[in-house]
Amino acid sequence: LKNATAIFIMNLSISDLMFCCFNLPLATSTFWHSSWQHGPFLCRLFPLLRYGLVAVSLFSILTITINRYIIISHPRLYPRVYKPKYLILMILGIWIAVFSVLIITWFESWGRFGLDVAIGSCSILPDINGQSPKEFFFSLLF
Repeated sequence: LKNATAIFIMNLSISDLMFCCFNLPLATSTFWHSSWQHGPFLCRLFPLLRYGLVAVSLFSILTITINRYIIISHPRLYPRVYKPKYLILMILGIWIAVFSVLIITWFESWGRFGLDVAIGSCSILPDINGQSPKEFFFSLLF
């Protein structure tokens, strides 16, 4: 971990590993049984981590892209921007920003997590006011 790119790739790897260890087994089980079999708490946690970890992965790829751009186009700026303390803040910033937005849905202030019977899996659903952040999340990540 001697350069910024390696740290961003480690962050990407950790996020993807967490997704593979938690979300993929539950998704496989849901497809295998054609229904959710894991209780209401995991039905709320599953989409929180699915959307959160995918967002962390995408933002990690974005930081790698920006990192490569700066090292090629602005090499004098690179050592000032990618100091170890700033790298820690960048990584923490990604995780905190992503899960701060999703925690609003966890507390059902903007959408809610639960079983979507239309798709047979747990996802983001509209809240009691009919609002859902799903389109916003997809637009932002796109």
